[in-house]
Amino acid sequence: MLEIIYILITGAFLALTVADLFAERNWKRQITHLIVMIPLILRVLQIK
Repeated sequence: MLEIIYILITGAFLALTVADLFAERNWKRQITHLIVMIPLILRVLQIK
């Protein structure tokens, strides 16, 4: 049960990061968003 909640919270944070990535116009901040997204994607997919 706790693992499902963890995945949902991480997925929500990932969705917000993706939305902010497309809203951002500065390419340096877009790269930062991509760097943040990599561990989030791995955590949602349960790849450690």
